[in-house]
Amino acid sequence: MTVTFSNDSNFGILCVTSIMNSFFSALSFLSVLPLPGRTGERRPLPAAVFWFPVAGLVIGAILAAANIILAALGLGALAAAAVIIVLMFIITGGLHADGLADTFDAFFSGKSKDEMLVIMRDPHIGSMGTLAITSTVVLKVAFLSSIAPAQTTNALLVACMLGRWAMVTAMFLFPYARPDGKPKTFMDGLRGRTVLAATALSAGTAFAIAGITGIVLMCAAAITAYAFASIARKKIGGITGDCLGAINEITELVILLAFTII
Repeated sequence: MTVTFSNDSNFGILCVTSIMNSFFSALSFLSVLPLPGRTGERRPLPAAVFWFPVAGLVIGAILAAANIILAALGLGALAAAAVIIVLMFIITGGLHADGLADTFDAFFSGKSKDEMLVIMRDPHIGSMGTLAITSTVVLKVAFLSSIAPAQTTNALLVACMLGRWAMVTAMFLFPYARPDGKPKTFMDGLRGRTVLAATALSAGTAFAIAGITGIVLMCAAAITAYAFASIARKKIGGITGDCLGAINEITELVILLAFTII
């Protein structure tokens, strides 16, 4: 007996394959999680930008699950927060933290635009970059450990999701400062409807998790992304992958701080 597939079935398979490729492309870019085809070179896709907030949710869910396990083992809030923040850097491969350090080294160097772009590609870290990473780690641990235990899961989910959505916002509103680069391959051909869909998804998820507070936090994330990207445009004529990493890190800090206040 021969099994045949109709054109509709083939179209459906192609759609699912395309969606999965876009999702894995986003998650591969934003994390070091083991994924199908990870060893191969996955081509970045503009449509993958839609999945950035979802990738953030995946990362947040892993961290939230780890936090629940640590609490069950009896770890105190401060110790658990320290472990979670270390795990956060491990999952992302230090990608965003590295971008934060490179950006601060460049922006506080007092150099010209071209020299700043060179500094951002220097593999060595300077004093301002070290200070930026150290401050981020200390503040994240402090904020996370101060959040009410009942809200920790929500805080991790929302912070990780909105950090990646803030990157989407910056990618759409600001030009890329270099003629080439991996983030540029995501940005080239990026459409407003993709960003709108990612925004609608993020808003709906934020509201489902934290109610109207989630929408307020989303506004805070947008302001953070726009403000930092505006500084980058003034400094180097646009954003880079390092700037996007910095935007993610700073946005996560803002959201965690907001949850401590809430």
